Amino acid sequence: MYKAIAVIFLLLVAMSLAKTCQAASASLSLSPSFGDREAGSIFSVQVLLDADQANVVDGIDIHHLHFDQSKIEVTDITEGNVCLNTLTNEFNNIAGWIDFSQTAQGGGKCASSGTVLIIYFQGKTTGAVNLTFDFTPSATDDTNVASFGADILNSASGASFTITAPQETEAPTGCAIKINNDAGAVNSL
Repeated sequence: MYKAIAVIFLLLVAMSLAKTCQAASASLSLSPSFGDREAGSIFSVQVLLDADQANVVDGIDIHHLHFDQSKIEVTDITEGNVCLNTLTNEFNNIAGWIDFSQTAQGGGKCASSGTVLIIYFQGKTTGAVNLTFDFTPSATDDTNVASFGADILNSASGASFTITAPQETEAPTGCAIKINNDAGAVNSL
């Protein structure tokens, strides 16, 4: 009987240890992930991290996030709140890519979830635009999330936008002008 209790106890301990030693995983996504934007307007897209365990993220590489440079262009990139040490923050509006890399600072860890960066795009011409990550699971030379020397990124979700023509505004039909303190009405044709 004591043997049976000891075996059950050891099995419970082993199952508990196996559960706590599960490999971490993470995902990157874009928010918003779809929508219509007017040509000429500036809009923002956030790159979001979601890791399933705390204190596991050592760094994040986005090599590369691609966009259709004939339809949109990057106007600015700002750092988010996930990691503190930015190594790379570049974009190329001629080739249509973003390259961004951050690591934890001083031997610490990055946050396990939050905004990695915010990208500001401006619509140029009408049409469909896809934002896509270079991503292959377990590869370390593309988009990845590093944890203890391994890539734990299991998904990198892009986004799709439609750049629409700017909405025309109606010209005012009349306006009032003040000349020598006398108000007069002017009608447009």
